[in-house]
Amino acid sequence: MGPAGAAERTACAQRPSAGVAGERLALLSRGFNLTSWMSGEATRRPDQAVLANLRARGFTHIRLPVAAERLLTAFGSRDGVARQLTELDTAVDTLIRLGFGVSLDLHPGDRFGRLHASDPSRGFELIEPLWQTLARRYWQPVRHAGCAPWLWRRGSRACLASFA
Repeated sequence: MGPAGAAERTACAQRPSAGVAGERLALLSRGFNLTSWMSGEATRRPDQAVLANLRARGFTHIRLPVAAERLLTAFGSRDGVARQLTELDTAVDTLIRLGFGVSLDLHPGDRFGRLHASDPSRGFELIEPLWQTLARRYWQPVRHAGCAPWLWRRGSRACLASFA
């Protein structure tokens, strides 16, 4: 690792005055985007062996883009949204089980993007409760054996890194 890499690690290891834990920053410091699993119209699960190899090579964080309209009943049935949330649970649980921290990143699909561009107020009316739903679903602080205090757990599932 060169001087720039060492400087980045040192900067990430320090606890900023804003109160973000250095452990959380370190978790987020070496990651990548995992597109296609939840960001397109169809679900494309990645190869877990490839993900495990990336984790073994030192990657610690995955940004998981999610098409917001897959999780909104304004664009699909209640049953369809429930299936998408189950798939999102699978994605998060798989990534956490492999040792990654996970950030969810809602993206507008074509339909939501058009709606938000033509009626921003309606777009915000839809997206705010979705974020609240995701926060309730994934962000429950607990102390759990094997989990650092800056990691979170949902029900009986594995630890989940809190939203940055």
